[in-house]
Amino acid sequence: MRSLPYSLLRFCAGIILCASGVSCGGSGGTNASSNPALPNNPSTGNDLPAIPTVAPTYLVPPPSGKLPFPQHAPNMTAMEYEQMRSSLWVLNNFAMYQGSDDGRSSMYLHDGLDFMLADGSPVYAVQTGVIRDISGDIITVDDPAKPETAWQMAHLVVDPRLKVGSQVWQGQYVGRILKGNSHTHFNYVQRAATGSWFRDTISLYPNHLFTLPDEQKPEFNSGLRYFKNASEVEINPSQGIYGKVDIVLAIRDLSPNHPSNYVSRSAPEKFEIRISDLQGQIKWQHQSQLQNIQLTPPFLGDINTAKAEANLLFKRPDLLEAGSWTKKAYLWWVLTNLPNHTVPQKINARDEDLYWDTAAKNAQGDAVFPNGLYSVIVIASDQNGNVGQMQETVRINN
Repeated sequence: MRSLPYSLLRFCAGIILCASGVSCGGSGGTNASSNPALPNNPSTGNDLPAIPTVAPTYLVPPPSGKLPFPQHAPNMTAMEYEQMRSSLWVLNNFAMYQGSDDGRSSMYLHDGLDFMLADGSPVYAVQTGVIRDISGDIITVDDPAKPETAWQMAHLVVDPRLKVGSQVWQGQYVGRILKGNSHTHFNYVQRAATGSWFRDTISLYPNHLFTLPDEQKPEFNSGLRYFKNASEVEINPSQGIYGKVDIVLAIRDLSPNHPSNYVSRSAPEKFEIRISDLQGQIKWQHQSQLQNIQLTPPFLGDINTAKAEANLLFKRPDLLEAGSWTKKAYLWWVLTNLPNHTVPQKINARDEDLYWDTAAKNAQGDAVFPNGLYSVIVIASDQNGNVGQMQETVRINN
């Protein structure tokens, strides 16, 4: 499978998802011609714009400190820009669980942003840089401000005039959406110092570099679930929580501008767990930011490592509630396994050793959590500061 073209692999992934009932952003998963949420501005490829010799000037520049969207043409008028913004739809963002409900045929983490666009829509460089690779439907343009980093734009008919080693300008036309894809998959990657720009990369968090519209707070489906650490053995909270525990919760963050027949597919950016006694004294807390997580590209990298990363951060949907993910877009996060990195770094198997130790002892040998009732608070927030919170009481019975 790994020797197949990237676009074909993504097409297969899209078929798996859609067969499970998910209207998806993978290749082949969306038909733009019948989708009112997708702008219809195709380019035939016969009207290629002139290659600029200097960076084009945006009539409506992106917000300060942010990058333009890949569909943001420099010559967009204010009215056209607002139309583009009002119809902007990101179907998948960074670190979303993807695959089949049982995780057998496919299981990985989405490692970028899927900007939904009609087939044939023009796509523009979001930064000035040098083309480091063109492979099939993927073009890689480096970020000159950060050595060994680059933008990868996939599912494109790349402008045939572009060559590896050439410079492109921010706002320059680089290609159009490949027929049957209805989106561009947008990755921000870091290359190994001596590796290939196409395969030897890791994926970095890109969401904060754009002004993505989101006014909805993260939502939770039902209550918390408790598992023995690094296992599929669920603990019944009515009988008391004990030992080393993984806390699992179904979360979604609704995305705007998707038609009603499509599921929302967004991940929050920050997570926090607080365990306190009934007097409100915090006994333990765990925090994580997706901005500090780096992912293995699921198809260009090691697919087995990518699957292990997904298995670490999520419970398979079928293990908890059949059809929950495919029907409602809730994802079952293993909150205690989310790395508490303070700087960006790779997920690794040691993150399985993150858990709530209900039998923990302090330096004096006393129980941190004597048997009794405790409050568990979960807070999830997205990059725009929308906050969802839930609280429940559990009994520790070690």
